[in-house]
Amino acid sequence: MVLARGEGWARMGLVAARALLLGGDEVRVKIGIDDDCHLELVDIGGTVAYPASGLRSSWHSEITAGERSTLCWDALPFVVSGGASVARSTIVRGGTGARVLLRDTLILGRSAERGGRVESFSDVRIGGRPISVERLEADGAEPVAGVLGHHRVHDSIIAAGFRPPSSSSVLELDAPGSLARWLGTQAHHSPLTAIWRRWHAILAS
Repeated sequence: MVLARGEGWARMGLVAARALLLGGDEVRVKIGIDDDCHLELVDIGGTVAYPASGLRSSWHSEITAGERSTLCWDALPFVVSGGASVARSTIVRGGTGARVLLRDTLILGRSAERGGRVESFSDVRIGGRPISVERLEADGAEPVAGVLGHHRVHDSIIAAGFRPPSSSSVLELDAPGSLARWLGTQAHHSPLTAIWRRWHAILAS
């Protein structure tokens, strides 16, 4: 859904055409941005992976950003219900001078649930240089110390291709980029929304 657009820029909403994710579903999102263009993606609703008796579902996002392009994607929470099994991946390939700002909020379980199993992988590169490569495996029914522990909310923001002002709560990456992360039990307690607004303002200026 196109929310607004102009010369070299667009703001688009992502809308699911049916209930997602059910056991056996496979969703692939491909996003391409031309050189010198700006794209802002807005989730209209979050995603819930529903109980599926162990039948795996998957959600894969592949983003290609041209040279000197900009992408902002403030994704709404991805909820892994109890009994769900999900594989997720986010692959970003940005050209020279591209700047990318992504938010990813993973929640194990709906209200009063411990949550299902998730394998999540992300690989973000700008100009062929790795910015952040991560893999997370978690199961709400079998929490592991040193991974998520008793936390059910894994909230992250990654800035790639530019480095926002540093702070005590932000990890500066080796390549131009920064990572903000918060673990907790309730998504509305996350402090990262304020960080998102500051970093988003930098890209918009």
